[in-house]
Amino acid sequence: MLRFLIGFAVLCLGVTPLSAQSPDWAKSKVFPGQYFLAPTPEIPLADAGEQLPAAIAAALGDTRPDQWRLHRRSVAQNHHHFHHYQQVVRGFPVLGGSLQLQITPEATLRSVSGRFFPDTAFVLPQHLQAPQRALPRIHGSLSPYYPHIGQWNYRIQDTVWMPRGLFPGQASRHDQLAFVMDFTEPGGVQAHRILLDAATGKILDHFPLHCSLVRRLFHRTPSRVNLIWEEGQPFPGILAQEDQEALLATEETYALFWRTFGRNSYDGNGARLNIVTQAQLNNCPNAVASGNRISHCPGVVTDDIVAHEWTHNYLASMNGLVYQYESGAINEAFADIFGEVVDLLNDRGLDDMDQLPRQDCEEANVRWKIAEGTPALESHIRDLWLPECKEHPSTIDSPDFACLPLMDDFGGVHINSGLINRAFSLLTDGGSVDTLTVAGIGLTKSAHIFWHAAQHYLGPVTSFSNLADILEQSGQDLLGADLTELTLVNLPAATASDVITAADVEQLRRAVLAVGLRTPLPCDFPPALNPGRPETCAESLQGTSPVSIFREDWENGLPAGWEVSSAPENPDSWTDKSWRLTDLLPNGRAGTGILAPSPQVGNCQLDLENGLVHLSSPPIVLPAVAVEAFLEFDHYFATESGLDGGVLDIALGEGPFVPVETAHFTFNPYVSPLEGSNLNDNPLAGRAAFHGTDTNSDTGSWGTSIVDLTAAGVIPGQPFRLRWTMGHDGCNGWVGWYLDEVEIGYCDEASLPVTYRSIEAVADKDRVHLRWELDLSENNAGFFVERQGPEENEFRSLAFVPARGYAYVYLDHEVRAGATYTYRLRQRDLDGTESYSPLVAVSLPEPALRLGPNPAGDFLTVHLSDRAGPATGILYSLSGQKMMEFSLKPGETHRLSTSRFPAGIYLIKVGDRLQKVEIRR
Repeated sequence: MLRFLIGFAVLCLGVTPLSAQSPDWAKSKVFPGQYFLAPTPEIPLADAGEQLPAAIAAALGDTRPDQWRLHRRSVAQNHHHFHHYQQVVRGFPVLGGSLQLQITPEATLRSVSGRFFPDTAFVLPQHLQAPQRALPRIHGSLSPYYPHIGQWNYRIQDTVWMPRGLFPGQASRHDQLAFVMDFTEPGGVQAHRILLDAATGKILDHFPLHCSLVRRLFHRTPSRVNLIWEEGQPFPGILAQEDQEALLATEETYALFWRTFGRNSYDGNGARLNIVTQAQLNNCPNAVASGNRISHCPGVVTDDIVAHEWTHNYLASMNGLVYQYESGAINEAFADIFGEVVDLLNDRGLDDMDQLPRQDCEEANVRWKIAEGTPALESHIRDLWLPECKEHPSTIDSPDFACLPLMDDFGGVHINSGLINRAFSLLTDGGSVDTLTVAGIGLTKSAHIFWHAAQHYLGPVTSFSNLADILEQSGQDLLGADLTELTLVNLPAATASDVITAADVEQLRRAVLAVGLRTPLPCDFPPALNPGRPETCAESLQGTSPVSIFREDWENGLPAGWEVSSAPENPDSWTDKSWRLTDLLPNGRAGTGILAPSPQVGNCQLDLENGLVHLSSPPIVLPAVAVEAFLEFDHYFATESGLDGGVLDIALGEGPFVPVETAHFTFNPYVSPLEGSNLNDNPLAGRAAFHGTDTNSDTGSWGTSIVDLTAAGVIPGQPFRLRWTMGHDGCNGWVGWYLDEVEIGYCDEASLPVTYRSIEAVADKDRVHLRWELDLSENNAGFFVERQGPEENEFRSLAFVPARGYAYVYLDHEVRAGATYTYRLRQRDLDGTESYSPLVAVSLPEPALRLGPNPAGDFLTVHLSDRAGPATGILYSLSGQKMMEFSLKPGETHRLSTSRFPAGIYLIKVGDRLQKVEIRR
C-alpha cells in the first residue's frame, strides 16, 4: 500500500511544495492496481508544464517521473481540461495504468484519478519467445470462437506489461511482458486481440476488438468495387430505404457527438465513417462495429442500432473499454444509451409514442427499447427502462444478473449492461426501485453526465463500483456548467436552458444507489471442489457406518512405505518439483500436508520443465468384509488451467499403475481434460485431471474427493497401491497441488464407542472453524453444535451434524469481529442418550477502526481499537473540504454530531485508515 499525497509533489515550478500549501485534508490513500478518484482542493499549478506528470508520479511513492506519457487531452462542457497519461515502465506501456488530471480554466488542479502499478513489479524476461511460434496454440484456443481463425491475418501491435489480477481468471500470477497480437478476418470486419506472454508464448488473455450487437460472429468485408455511395453524391438518389436509414442515422450520430459534445468523428479528428449494408455476416440477423466501419445484415438497419454500433467505435478510440466482464457490460450499456438517445431525438420509425413515460413491459410504448421495428428481428432486443422485460437485470441483486465465465458472452456483457441502462433511464425519467425513488432530471442533463464520464474518466478496465464513483464525480464536475443542447443536426448547437444543480447530483447519487453499482457482485461462483461432502456410507447396502482401515494426515512426516519420485522429460533443464511436506497450507488450514509445487520456472525454449512427479502409497489390503470400499482425500489445487494438473492412478496386485477414471469418483471428480498434445507438452496432455483454479479467481479452495474403490477394481484380500501424480508443461507455473487427510475404509454396521481425539475452534476472518476428531464411535447418531456468545447466559444449539466417520468440521458464520465465543458438542447416541464434549473458546480479532451507523443520520460513532495507537480523525467532503477534526486514544469511542452536514458521501480518516461514510436525511 502506498500513501498518495495530493500536495506531496512540487507542482508549482520551482516555487512551493503543495504540502506547504495544502492542509492534511488533501491526503488520500491509493492502493497499487486499484482504481482511485481523488478530488483535490483547487491547487494552483502555476507553470508546472512538463513537470506535472513527474510531480504526480512522485506523489505516488515508488514510481519514477519518466513513467507517464501524455496520451491525449480532452475538454469538458465546464471548460475543464483533462490530461490523460499512460503509465510506461522500462519503455513499455502498462495495460490499465493511467492518470487523468482535471485542470480548471484558472490552471488549478481539481482532481486526479486512474490506476497505477509499482515499477518494481515489472521484471524484463531474460529471453523472448518469437510470437509466430505461438500461432498453433492461438489457433487452437480461438477456434471455438472462429472456426477459420487459421485464415485470418495477424499483426503485432505493441508490447505491454500485463499486471497480474487485472481481469477475473487471468492466466498469470505475475506481472508479465506481453505481445499484443491483433488477428483480423480477411476484409477487416471482425478482429480479436491476444495478449501473449513474451517469454513463454502462452496466452495471458484475449478479447474481441469488434463489438457485436447481439453475438460475436465471423464477418466478410466488401471490397472497394462494392462502394455505392460516398459524400458529395446525391441523396437519397436511388438508394434503398435501408441504405438511406444507415446514412441518416450515421449523420445524426456524428452530429450528436460533434455538435453537442465536441468530438469530431470517432477518433476526434474527423475520420471517415464507413457503412456496410446488406453485409453477408455468418449469423445474420446481426450488426457489428470494428475500427472505422459498421456492418449490418439485411433487415438490421434502424437508427438506434446504427448509433449503437458507432458508439462502440467512439468508445474504443476514447477509452478502449475492454470487451469482457464489467468493462464489457459498461461498453454495451453506453452503446445502448446513446443509440437510444439518437432514437428519442428523431421522429423516424415507430417513434410516435416514445415521448410518453414507461410503466411496464407494454409493447405499445417504444420508449427505451433497443431495435424496435427491426424487420429481421421478432421484437426489440433490450429494454433500458425495465431490463427484466428481456430477462436482463435492473439491479445487481436481480435474479437475472448473469455470473458467466469468459467463454459465455465474454462474462455476460450483453446481459449485465442492464444495470447501467436502468440507471440512465431512471435518472432521465425518474421512477422507483424497491423503496428508493428518483426524480428524473431529463435527457439533456443525463446524456451530458454519461458522456462526460466516457470522455474523461472511463479507462480500459472499469468496474461497476468504479463507474459509480465516475458518474457521481461527473455530476459534480458539471455542476452549474453551461450545457450544449442535444442536437442531431450538423450545425453549431445552442446553449441548453438546462443546468445541472445540486439537487440533480443528488438524484444521480440515488440512481446509482438504486441499481446497486457499488453492491458486491452476487457471483458466488462454485469452487473447483465442492466444499460440502455427502455422508459416507449413507447409501450403502452393507451398513451406514464407515470403518477406517487406513489413514494418513502427514503430521508425523512421510511414513515408511510412501515413495516420492520424478519423471522429467528433459532431465538436464529440470527444476526439482517433488512432493514435499509443508505446514504452510492455503486458506489458513491447520496442520501439515504434502505439496507438489508448480513453480514459475522454464521458458518453453532452452529451459523446458515438462515432466511428472509422483506420490505413491504403500500396498494396502482390504479385509474380506470390505465389499463396499471407499477412498477419501482432502486436497487443494491452483494450476495453469488446461496445462498443468494432477491425476490419481491405481495399481492392482502386481499390475502397472492405471488411471482412476472420472466415473470411479462419487464426489468431486476431475475438473476436465487438459489441453491436447498439440497445445500442451505436459506428459498428461489430454487426460482428465484436477487443474485450474476456482471460477473467476487465481486461487483454489479445499475439498474432499471420494472414490469408489470397488468400482475401480479393488478386491478384498488383494493388495493395491495409489499414486497421486502432478504433471507440468514446459514453462511457467502457479501454486501446485496440496494433499492432506487420506482415508480408506468400507461401510459396515456401527459398533464402536465414542471418544474424542481432539476438538478445537479456530478464527478465520469473519467465521469460526470448529473441528473435532474421534478415536472411536459406537451407536453415534451425531452432534449438536452449541455456542455461548459474549452477551449470552446460556448455550444455544446452532446445528446438528450427523455421524459420518472420525473427522468433522463445522463453519460458524454468525460471529462478529472482536467477540469471544465458547463452543461445545452435545453428542447423541442412537438410543437418545446424550453427553457433552470439553469446552473450547475462540476470539475473533477486532478491526482497528469501527464506524456506525453507516449510513449515518444525526450522529456517527467512531471507535478505535485498543491495539491501535493514538490518532487524529478528520471528516472530509468528497470535494476535499475538512468538515471536522477530533482526536482518539486506543480503545476510545467518540460520538460525532453530523446533523449540520448535508446528505452525501464523506470520507473519514483516522490515522492512516480511510473509510467512506454516507449521511442521509
